[in-house]
Amino acid sequence: MRYAVLAAVLILTACGNSPAPLAQVSPNPSPSQASPSASPTALPSASPEASPTPKPEFLFAVLESSSTFAQPGTVAIVGLDGHARSKVTFRPRTNPGAILQSTAQVVGSGVYYIDANGTVRVIRAHTSPQVVASFPSAIGPHDIWFAVSPDGSHLLAGVLTFSAVQPISKFDLEAANAGGQWKVLVHSQFASNTNGTTTFPVGWTSTGPVAMVGSLLTTQNSWPGGLMYEMSNAGQKTKQVGGSGCYSDTITPSGLIPCSSTSGVLTIRDSSGKLVWTPQLNDGYAPNLHISPDGQSISSGAQVERRVGGFGSMPGGFRAEGWLDKNTVVGRVQYQNGSEGDLSWISVSQPTKLHDLGFKGDFVATVG
Repeated sequence: MRYAVLAAVLILTACGNSPAPLAQVSPNPSPSQASPSASPTALPSASPEASPTPKPEFLFAVLESSSTFAQPGTVAIVGLDGHARSKVTFRPRTNPGAILQSTAQVVGSGVYYIDANGTVRVIRAHTSPQVVASFPSAIGPHDIWFAVSPDGSHLLAGVLTFSAVQPISKFDLEAANAGGQWKVLVHSQFASNTNGTTTFPVGWTSTGPVAMVGSLLTTQNSWPGGLMYEMSNAGQKTKQVGGSGCYSDTITPSGLIPCSSTSGVLTIRDSSGKLVWTPQLNDGYAPNLHISPDGQSISSGAQVERRVGGFGSMPGGFRAEGWLDKNTVVGRVQYQNGSEGDLSWISVSQPTKLHDLGFKGDFVATVG
């Protein structure tokens, strides 16, 4: 679902209105249609059937959709045995193009997700969801990008709204404290056929929120992201992160960035712009790029490259969606008819061996 081809899509940012009723809340749901699978650390010497039972505390967040091309309407916290520890359905987001920021993100032990009304909730293992912030309803087609502080106490969200009757777009950068009221930090309007100034929150490091500022609003098959900056409490850009010419749509909590450049060269840099290493893989689509937790590997769709060890061959049709740990990549097989297989994982030491988790979903991140 996350790897459908994009043609002239809109890229935007953030917010909505009052909470919508949950269709289902299952803090302790029955297991997904999955059989026990091997722990990633056991991969080099064991098959899924022979491996020890996975550690129950190794959890990760997933999103599920009603169909391959539908926006996700279910979020779950799952173990390597394929069983959900918490699972919630919600009203899926919609917009006039493609949504490029994930509907959910992990901060510590919490999975924060946003629904069609712009309400952000958080779930944790074996708990019911809690409302974190409810942003005002956008009128007309819109999109939402948001970021959450490491302690979960603050949120920053960008809302880009398109008028259904006038050729005018509206952008609001809004902030909220968890459980508190929203506040508009920046408001602007501009002609819909121009690239107005927008701010798309993409992450939060120890120094504060990070956002793309003035990113392109349209793309076709290639999109490198935008230039990123640290943001002040007033919603103004301050220090550029990643150094000169670093285009991206993500930053890890430790400050690592997969930077694309106008020349097509991909680099891994820290937030100050210092070069960490230069991968050889070539991918101009920022949402495909995922850095491993130790910063020593990177995945991009069908490719996985290690700083020491080079490229690993993936099974045919496999598309990586992220990393379970520094040695294990997770993703799905995409078939020629457009359908996708179950969520699966692969050890970089055995890159052609696919371990099926037994359910259809898309990976978000590991849960702390």
